[in-house]
Amino acid sequence: MPIYEFYCDSCDKTFEKLSNMSETSAPCPTCGAECRKAISVPSPGQVASGSSASGPPPCAATCGKTSGFG
Repeated sequence: MPIYEFYCDSCDKTFEKLSNMSETSAPCPTCGAECRKAISVPSPGQVASGSSASGPPPCAATCGKTSGFG
């Protein structure tokens, strides 16, 4: 199940939640108001299939793992 970002208009907070693709709203964990699914930008570590990127992902610099990716 993918992680989606939700935005609360009531308290101006953003949070992430594991949810189905069809789920368009979720309750805010801060204020309880109904929140809408936000449009989020992929992180720099995410690469689309068919990309020419090679080598370990950016997180390898912090976790120390340099093989076993892909």
